[in-house]
Amino acid sequence: MKLTILLIFLFTILFGCRQSNQKEVHITSKSKKATITHLKLEQAIKNKTKYLNLSKVAKNIEYLPLKNFIKLGSIKTIGNKKVTKDGITQCSKHDALVSYIRKIEFNETFLFISSVEHIWLFDKQTGEYIRQIGKIGRGPGEYRHILDFNVDFVNNLVHVHGEKKIYTFNFEGKFIKSIRLPRIKFSGLNYSIALEKSDEFAISIENDYGNSINRLAIIDQHGTVKDTFPNHSFFPFSKHTFIEYGKADFRFYKYNNYLFFKEQHSDTIFNLNLNKNNDWEITPRYVLGLNSFLVPPEKRIQALKDHKKIEEIKNSFISVKLFFSDSLIFIPYESYVRQGNNILIGLCLHDVKKNETWNVLPYNALKHPGLNNDIDGGPIFYPKSISNNNKVLAEWFDAYQFKSAVLNDKKFNFRESKTDNRQAYESLRNMAEKIHDNDNPVIMFVNLK
Repeated sequence: MKLTILLIFLFTILFGCRQSNQKEVHITSKSKKATITHLKLEQAIKNKTKYLNLSKVAKNIEYLPLKNFIKLGSIKTIGNKKVTKDGITQCSKHDALVSYIRKIEFNETFLFISSVEHIWLFDKQTGEYIRQIGKIGRGPGEYRHILDFNVDFVNNLVHVHGEKKIYTFNFEGKFIKSIRLPRIKFSGLNYSIALEKSDEFAISIENDYGNSINRLAIIDQHGTVKDTFPNHSFFPFSKHTFIEYGKADFRFYKYNNYLFFKEQHSDTIFNLNLNKNNDWEITPRYVLGLNSFLVPPEKRIQALKDHKKIEEIKNSFISVKLFFSDSLIFIPYESYVRQGNNILIGLCLHDVKKNETWNVLPYNALKHPGLNNDIDGGPIFYPKSISNNNKVLAEWFDAYQFKSAVLNDKKFNFRESKTDNRQAYESLRNMAEKIHDNDNPVIMFVNLK
C-alpha cells in the first residue's frame, strides 16, 4: 500500500526514499488538506503560566480501587477459597499483585493494565479482576517481553508487541495469532499500533544507537513490509554510556478517527489517515514549539561519553506526552533525564477553540504539578492516560500514596489539594480509610466536560 507524504517544513522531514519499497517523499510548502496548529510549548512554559482547578475542565471524578488477587503458586494453603479458571484466587488478606503499572487502556467496560511482564484485564466499573492476557514464556502464544501493547476496542483484540513478534489475543484471553517482525534493522525498543482501518500495523523504530536505517514501518497481517521510512537523524553512539532510559514520549496517539505519530525527539506530530484512494496519507498536524527544550543529537544520553554530563543536561530538555480531547489537549512533560531528585515536571494545556497554550502552575508549596482537585479534595490530578473515546482521563496511585493524599498524612506529603465541598471530601475520606497500604493501586478517572 502506498503512502503519500505531505511535509510542510523542511526541518521536520523525517522520512525519505532509500529502498525499492520506499516511495519518493514529495515536499511541498502548501497543503490544502493539512491545518497545522502551533502549540508554542516553550513560550507557555517560560512565560504563560496560571493556576487551574480541576472543576474547570472536569464534570466529575470516579475512583476505582483495584480488587486484590494473588497467584495460586505463591501460596501453600488455599483453604475454602474459590479458584478461578486462570489460577487466580481472591485474597482474604491484603496482598496485592499489581505492584507496578506501566500503561493502561480502557473504555466504559474494560480496563487493561500492563506492567513489564503482565497484562491484566479488570472490570472498569467494579475493579474486579477478570483475567490475564497471555503470559511470559517461550511456548506457543507466550511472549518473552512486553515492549508495548494496544487495545482494539472495535474488534475486541489486544495486540502485544514483544521482542520479535506482535501477539494478538481476544478479550477472553485466547491467543489468536502472532506476527513475526520483519528483518528491518530494529535498534533498541520498538512501539507498534494496529491500524484498525486496514488490518495493518504501524511500527515506530527506535534510534537508540544513532544508526537505525528506518524510523517507521507499515506491515501487514503476515509481517510483510509494505513501506519503510528511512532515518535521517544519525549521531555518534558512545559505548561508555547507557541506552536512552530518560524518554517519556508516546509514539502513537488516537483521537476519534485520527491516528497521530510522534517520532522521538521530534517537534512535529503527524496525522496518519486513509485518503479516498485507500492509501495511507501522512501529514504534519501539530508543531510543539519546544525549541530550546528539544534535545539536540549531540546532547542525547547515548552520545555523551562522560556520565557527569548527564546530570548537567537533566533539566535542560523535556519529553512530552499528549492526550487529545474535544476542547483541550493535555500535555504532561518531564525532564529528558529522569534520575535523582529535583527533576523538571509539569503540565501544559492547549485550548483547541482559542488556539492558546498555557503552563499549569503547581498548586501547593511542595510544587506537585497538575490540577488542584477542588471537586472532592482528592489527589492533585496529573493525567497519564485517556479513554478510547477521548472523554475520560486517568491517573493511578499506589494505595499508600492515595491514602496519604486524601488523609493528609504528613509522613508522605503526597499531593494534597483543597476543596470547599466538605460532603464530597468526607465521602472520599471514608473510602480511603478502608484501603490498606499494601492493597492494589487506585485508578482516578476524570470525566471531562
